[in-house]
Amino acid sequence: MLNFIDVENAEGRPLLEIIKEFRRVQVSRFPINVVFTSGIQAKFFDSRFTNTKPIANVWQDSGSEGDFWVIESRNIVNEKYKNERRHRKQTKESKKLLRLMRDNIKPISSQEIAMDKRIHFQAAVDEWKRDAEMKMGSATVVSRSDVMAEISRMKAVGYRPQTEKFAHIMDHGLELWDEYRRRRERRIMQVHVLINPDESVEVYCPDLLGYGGIQQGNNNYNSLGEAPLCVQQQVAMLRMVEDKGFIPEVGSKINATQFWIEVMPEE
Repeated sequence: MLNFIDVENAEGRPLLEIIKEFRRVQVSRFPINVVFTSGIQAKFFDSRFTNTKPIANVWQDSGSEGDFWVIESRNIVNEKYKNERRHRKQTKESKKLLRLMRDNIKPISSQEIAMDKRIHFQAAVDEWKRDAEMKMGSATVVSRSDVMAEISRMKAVGYRPQTEKFAHIMDHGLELWDEYRRRRERRIMQVHVLINPDESVEVYCPDLLGYGGIQQGNNNYNSLGEAPLCVQQQVAMLRMVEDKGFIPEVGSKINATQFWIEVMPEE
């Protein structure tokens, strides 16, 4: 489904007729907005994400051999180019342009959305881990003289530490050490949740652990209520925090419709 925007900019031009042909064969669950910036150029946007760059551009250009069409899309990869032509193809034929549009103008996939936002979530998880490491490190710092003094005491009087530093580690550092190791060694799944405008839910899972019945790749549900309980619970908690907020062992709220969550084995 295509929504035409500023179509008057292209009235009477070949580009408009080509895109009308494309509209007859294009199929997507959510609309693609087509913005006509001039009679020879159009930009395509995923209607769900108004603040992102175009998913494709089509325009008419000219060279020594006359006019030709250019299509630019992230789905086009020309390995022989490293410049702006890497994601472009061109043709003089309107029918070939139509084929290129059908193959390469597509909405943003769940996987693309998930991986684009994962860096923010992963940074919060890494910072949480570093916090435990710093606390553990601060509580367990010992010098060589501390170690040798304690070894001498242990040899002389038995196992119970006699120096202040080792006694402090035994009384306070062991618990922090266990928590540090727990955070580092957790076996959890990180899952991206996208709530679409029609309230359907797309859950993207990068790994094979299968917790909560969530399989690797895309998992689609008609509503959040149909998603696994673990997804419902984590999203409910994250909805109470601000955008980019992070709750340890729950997840991170990207915005009102996107979340990275953690799913535990027992769920």
